[in-house]
Amino acid sequence: MPSIEITAKSVEDARTSGAARLGVEPDAVNVTVIEETKGLFGKSQVRVRVEAAEATPAPAAPATPVAKEAPAGRKKIERAPKAEAKPKAAEPTPEDTT
Repeated sequence: MPSIEITAKSVEDARTSGAARLGVEPDAVNVTVIEETKGLFGKSQVRVRVEAAEATPAPAAPATPVAKEAPAGRKKIERAPKAEAKPKAAEPTPEDTT
């Protein structure tokens, strides 16, 4: 990570200036305050080290599952449920008992 030392009026000015020198966005730098001084008549200066932050790779998109198709030669055949056939005992009819 490249880094530079900058003296500016405020930490925010140093961040902006350092980011411009490093060629990155101000949000993409890490700032470490080395020295902060109060001068005569309230005039202050800040000496900071500005480093370009490590680029973090974007999280990978979750893989979408692919629907598996049945092989071309086979088709799923739905069958009707089998009816339970129970043989009924022949009941004597009045004609048979004569």
